[in-house]
Amino acid sequence: MHAGFLSAVTAAAAAAAAAAAAAAAAAAAAAVAASVTDRRQQHTATQTVAAAAAAAALLPLWEKLCNDSQLSQQQQQQQQQQQQEIPWLIEEPFASPAAATAADAAATAADAAATAADETAATAAAAAAAAAAEDLTDEAAAAAAVAAAADTPPAAAAAAAAAAAAAAAAPEASTEPPKDRPEAAAAAAATAAAAAGAAAAVSASAEATAAAITIPSTAPTPTPTAAAAATAAAAAAAAATAATAANLIATHKLLWCWR
Repeated sequence: MHAGFLSAVTAAAAAAAAAAAAAAAAAAAAAVAASVTDRRQQHTATQTVAAAAAAAALLPLWEKLCNDSQLSQQQQQQQQQQQQEIPWLIEEPFASPAAATAADAAATAADAAATAADETAATAAAAAAAAAAEDLTDEAAAAAAVAAAADTPPAAAAAAAAAAAAAAAAPEASTEPPKDRPEAAAAAAATAAAAAGAAAAVSASAEATAAAITIPSTAPTPTPTAAAAATAAAAAAAAATAATAANLIATHKLLWCWR
C-alpha cells in the first residue's frame, strides 16, 4: 500500500513536472512570439522612418525637376513663336508691295468693270431711245394715215362698226374665269375680223379717193354708192362675227355652270 502511494505521488509529481514544463515552453513560445512581433514592429517603424527621410530628401529634387520641365516647355514655346515670326518678319517687306500691287490691280479692274457697265447701260439706253423714237415715228405716221383716211364717211362708219363689235365682245369675255376660255379667242377673232373689215373699208375708201384725185376727168370715177356698199358689207361681217362670238360665250357659260 505504501508502494502504491509512492507510485501515485510519483505520477502526480511527474504530471506536475510535465505541466510545469509545458507552461514553461508556452511561456518561452509567447516570449519568442512577442519578441518577433516587437522586432517586426520595430522593423516596420524603421522602414517608415527611412521612407519618410527618403521622401523628405527627394522632395527638393522632385520640385527642381518639375520647375526644370516647366522652364523647358516655356523655352520650346518661345522658340516656336520666334521661328514662326522670323519668316513673316523677313517676308513682310516683300509682301507689302505685292499686296499693294494686288489691291491696285483689283481697284483698276473694278473701275474698268464699272466703266464697261456704264458704257453698256448707255448703249442700251441709246438703243431703247432710238427704238422708242422709231416706234413713235411709225405710230405717228400710222395714226396720221388712219386719221386722213377716216375723214371719209364710209371709213368712219366702218371704224365705228368695228369699235362697236369689239366693245360688244370684250365685256362678255372679261367676266369669265381666266382658265379655259375659248370665248376669249372668239372675241379676239371677232375683234380681228372687225379690224380687218374696217381696214379693208378704209383701204377701199382711200383707193377710191386716190383714184378720184389721180384719174383724169375723162375716166369714170367711183360712185359713193360703191363705197357705201363696201362699208355696209364690212359692218355686216363684223356684226356676224360678233354674234358668233356671243353664241360661243353663252355656250361656254352653260358648260361652265354644269361643271
